[in-house]
Amino acid sequence: MTLLTDTSIDEILINAKRDWMQDPDTQQEKLLIAPFHRPCLTPVGYDLRVGERYLKMSTRLTRPQAKSNRLKRNSRITIKHNEIVAIETEEFIGMPQNREYSGILVSKVSIAEKGLSHISTSLDPDYKGKMVVTLTNHSKRSVTLKREQPFCTVIFFKNEKPATQICEKDPNKHITFLLEEWSLPPKRIGKKLLFNILKISGLLIPLLYLLHLYLSVGVNEGEVALFVAFSSSLFWILNALLKSD
Repeated sequence: MTLLTDTSIDEILINAKRDWMQDPDTQQEKLLIAPFHRPCLTPVGYDLRVGERYLKMSTRLTRPQAKSNRLKRNSRITIKHNEIVAIETEEFIGMPQNREYSGILVSKVSIAEKGLSHISTSLDPDYKGKMVVTLTNHSKRSVTLKREQPFCTVIFFKNEKPATQICEKDPNKHITFLLEEWSLPPKRIGKKLLFNILKISGLLIPLLYLLHLYLSVGVNEGEVALFVAFSSSLFWILNALLKSD
């Protein structure tokens, strides 16, 4: 397996999508990157840019949501703390269909330094379509990405031998799969909310008991102790039931 430099990429590159799609011979031998942006070509790869379509999943407690969005030119995606986004690339990648080449996607350091998750995924020898790249914001602050901003790098390789297995992945099906996967049913959302309320309650009950002793409210200690024991037992029972689901 040999890594392709910018010189090697230029030798097999074509940026006319229509020509590549209509000519089987061209598909066999040429690598399609469209639209091709010359400044994105690096010494050992090509920087893929933020495209028009993206999905965002919010992990807020009350109602996690997955939503498909369209990003206009000169617009930005704001990724909040713990939010997950799946971004479709601006570029359409058509690998040479002779299956003699493959690739991997890796993070750009400038993007990872902002707190966004690292990227590591493969590019199959017969792939054709836009890439879908998933990122999570692990930082405590919001991170923004602009339309057509380079955000990951694809590195191409010449395979030692042509691949024999057919992948034929459909990027559109992947987007649909993510939209369904990230949409949590209301039942699960309610249980998660209840579980967190119970955890908070388990901390508040002892504090209220200590406050009662401090203020000497007109309730005897036996009644309070019985109430605390009953509440704690109920909390742990419900806690076990929710975790087992």
